[in-house]
Amino acid sequence: PKEGRSGRLLFVTVRHDHYGEDGLAVSENHDIVYREAADPNAPKTAPKPQPAPGTAVWRTAVHPDSRLLFRFSALMFSAARIHFDHTYAIETEGYPDLLVNARIAVIALLDLCAEERPGKALTSFTYRCVSPLYCNRPFTAEGEPADDGASVKLWALDDKGGLSLGANATFA
Repeated sequence: PKEGRSGRLLFVTVRHDHYGEDGLAVSENHDIVYREAADPNAPKTAPKPQPAPGTAVWRTAVHPDSRLLFRFSALMFSAARIHFDHTYAIETEGYPDLLVNARIAVIALLDLCAEERPGKALTSFTYRCVSPLYCNRPFTAEGEPADDGASVKLWALDDKGGLSLGANATFA
């Protein structure tokens, strides 16, 4: 538990280990932040958007719509209503629209890596969400490979160019 600008927060780490014939294949840690319900009378102040953390060499656009968000929620067995229930997202949670599941942006970044580094084995991938993406607002998945040829700095920018998610990937 912690106290933040928006109230009480609870940080939880969930670990998923995936095994194959040869033992552990992928170990995945999710650090999740739960926040208490926002005070409906509190002034709505959004933090200042962060810029891209690098210069994009790779780039692709993603156009999330409500059908994509609903299908992705079903695929992930996610009942988080902020991703598919428009009325709930706006009237109860106070968002301007449905929120894009962060994993959609992560998949866009991983697809970008696969396109730009075909045949290269990904050995690590870490990411951190810093601000939401919204339905019907296109975002870009971008990347900047390092000079070492093995690592890439990646990020997703919202429709106004603000940083939504930052990531790092390493290849064998």
